[in-house]
Amino acid sequence: MKPWHQFKVDHPKGYYEKEYRDYKYIVFQYPSFGHLNGYIELKEDDYNIDVESIEVHGGFTYKGSLFGNDEKSYVGFDCAHLGDLCSFTEEKMRFFNPFSSASFEGDVWRDPDFVEENCENYIDELIRLKEDNK
Repeated sequence: MKPWHQFKVDHPKGYYEKEYRDYKYIVFQYPSFGHLNGYIELKEDDYNIDVESIEVHGGFTYKGSLFGNDEKSYVGFDCAHLGDLCSFTEEKMRFFNPFSSASFEGDVWRDPDFVEENCENYIDELIRLKEDNK
């Protein structure tokens, strides 16, 4: 089974949560394209610094609440940029026309480990910036 399909089997809700250094983050699979997104839950005192100045894969593409919970705020990024494989889109294109493609040779599906690493690197940098601002 391809890893993007295995993700759906392993995580029927389409996402999972993890905790790292007292922060929570979410690895989410975009349902129609198949790529993964990472979302880091922010704390109240995180807004004292520029939370979007920290680099993540492809830059931040989301800031706000998730799943209808307005009490929590997140910053997020996606893995649907040039060089990233959007697996479901690719499979749909090939189904309708085996000679067409939605990707380029060498595109990579960014797996959960990649997203987790980006989330954890972000959290490390966020904590470092908070400590520097004390």
